[in-house]
Amino acid sequence: MPTERPVGVTPFQTWSNTLNKPFCLYITNQARFSADTYAPCCWITRRLNLITATQQETNEYKNWLSNINDWVPECNFCQEKELRNIDSPRIEIEKNPTKVGITNESDIGSITSLDLQIDLSCNAACLMCSSYNSTTWKKYELGSIDNKSQVNKNIDSENTYRTQQRLKNVFASIALDRVNHIMFLGGEPLDSDIHKQTLLEIQKHKPLSTVEVRYTTNGSRLPDAETVELWKQLKSLTVIFSLDGTEQHFNYLRWPLQWHQVDHNVRQFVKLKSSDLPGINFGISSAISPFNIFYYDHYLDWEADAFRQLPYPKRPRFSTAFDATGVINTACIPPDLMTVIQEKYQDRPWLVNRMRPFDPARYTKFMQYVEQHDQLRGTNWRETFPEVVRYFDLDI
Repeated sequence: MPTERPVGVTPFQTWSNTLNKPFCLYITNQARFSADTYAPCCWITRRLNLITATQQETNEYKNWLSNINDWVPECNFCQEKELRNIDSPRIEIEKNPTKVGITNESDIGSITSLDLQIDLSCNAACLMCSSYNSTTWKKYELGSIDNKSQVNKNIDSENTYRTQQRLKNVFASIALDRVNHIMFLGGEPLDSDIHKQTLLEIQKHKPLSTVEVRYTTNGSRLPDAETVELWKQLKSLTVIFSLDGTEQHFNYLRWPLQWHQVDHNVRQFVKLKSSDLPGINFGISSAISPFNIFYYDHYLDWEADAFRQLPYPKRPRFSTAFDATGVINTACIPPDLMTVIQEKYQDRPWLVNRMRPFDPARYTKFMQYVEQHDQLRGTNWRETFPEVVRYFDLDI
């Protein structure tokens, strides 16, 4: 049963003053659909496989989530952040519950936010990504094979079919009239019409003027006219550009995308704010890696120029950068380079604090990974990041 709320008191204020305050608002109020899995967020490590799960397994998973009221091993991502005195996603959402769609009318446990990563269509094979999240990566992994053109078409066709099935499952699983916030991720969300189909379906259940929408895009696509018309109706719209660098750094890390195209598109988005979409907001999602961390002063200069027509934010958009995980990891930053970063960015704790203790084993794996893909892609990390090459000459 919903908890009664005093008149004029927001849900979070109510929860924070009762024993019913949730341990994590993602767990209580968000549904994340990623390919064929379900979870409350992208950081929790236990997820429900929607293809193979039995009804009993589904019920057990929901029951497990509903009983989380303290740290569990599957939530170690946020716990590790908080132990390092970094605001974790859990803390950030406590500070601003509207980011998961919570309003004065929201009930505890009601799904108010959708995180959709069901379409793997993507025109990039970013170095920190893999085939789990990109059709271009799948094609790239095939290498040179017979009949590759037809195989590539089959990859696209299969993805289109599976994505439509996933979208139907989302619509059947969620009370769409309670959804106040949607996050479209990729793949590349502007590479297909899934985001438009979702907004049109939501529109059948509630006015789009009550819905806040966020996109994370690689910046290689501009919205078409139909998308702009839908965007005009939204309560709020935020477009977050995935940028791990500029110029040749971007080309290397976001291969095979080209910076000149993305730079042009970002500036076109900014122009939309002064014409068709005055309410649009912008952010930057940037993965801090061993190669790019030295160059964030350059990226900040680009940001200041690209968004110069807009009021300057309290903090740079790049300041929301996060430490990359997986094979490309800030634990692979050589110790001498870490010292340089600490000195160079004394006034940028959001960058310095993202570095992890050096891990030789991870470093070795990282370098092997980079050299392997340089060979396959015809790229060269030494030529792309020349100022930091000497720090990576480690005898391990």
